[in-house]
Amino acid sequence: MKKCILHAELRNENRVLMASDMVSETGLLKGNAVSPLLNCKSEKEIKACYKKLSTGGEQTHP
Repeated sequence: MKKCILHAELRNENRVLMASDMVSETGLLKGNAVSPLLNCKSEKEIKACYKKLSTGGEQTHP
């Protein structure tokens, strides 16, 4: 775990974005091992952020 980021936090005046490395029981799968958390104030804000973050990607939990 020495090369992993166990916990990270980015802040600005409106948002807090936290993330941590996740390793499943089957082992590390590079490129699919980060779990982000974005703190939002409303469901509308959640949906807007999700739409922006998922653009160009694969939505697995819409």
